[in-house]
Amino acid sequence: MLALPVMKKICVLGVPLGLVIASGVALADVTVTFQLAEPTDSFGQELTVGALGFLAASTQDDVFGEGADLMNSGLSVGNFYGDDVILGVFEVEELGGAGSGIFGFNGLVTYGPSDYANLDEDDRFQFYWFPDVTTIGTTLLGGESYGSYRSDSITSGSTIAFFAPADGTTNNLFVNSESVGGDVQNALLQANQVVPEPTSASLLVMAAAGALAARRRPRSRDCLAALRLG
Repeated sequence: MLALPVMKKICVLGVPLGLVIASGVALADVTVTFQLAEPTDSFGQELTVGALGFLAASTQDDVFGEGADLMNSGLSVGNFYGDDVILGVFEVEELGGAGSGIFGFNGLVTYGPSDYANLDEDDRFQFYWFPDVTTIGTTLLGGESYGSYRSDSITSGSTIAFFAPADGTTNNLFVNSESVGGDVQNALLQANQVVPEPTSASLLVMAAAGALAARRRPRSRDCLAALRLG
């Protein structure tokens, strides 16, 4: 099992981590120390430093958006895609300090009971990572490769599984692949999914809608001219 120091760089509700520590965390807040070691890209290769991932919560239906659902989603804390909300955005870094040779995501997520509507204890969490996205706030477009992972089991020394913990608790959520001595299969941490490009059918519908709008505009001007002449 991999035991690594945590909390290096992370975006927590848009507030620098040092400010959160200095100001303290309210008793009712949920705190989750998150770590995911050795995710890979679609070829099974190590992610580059700076690649982004995010931890999300499903606030209503316990079903997470995949594929086309992610299109036009912005990678920023607090953004929603459907009923799923982004709780934390993370960058790939070298875990355990320089020279460890182990890369992954690592940081802290904190939120209060009133920060997100309908987010309750035991709502499901899921983590996504994007090998080719390195800028926080990026809007996801078709063709972007990604991976996603969650588990109902407590693994790799965690104190919780991928469920929202009780208010006022401090928790660890660690995911370590078999390649670093963890208990999560390497194949489950591979980015083997793709945000789809718009389909031919949807493009035809968009084109038809545009053509119809273009045809309607001249007729509207003709009608207006006829009214004036009358």
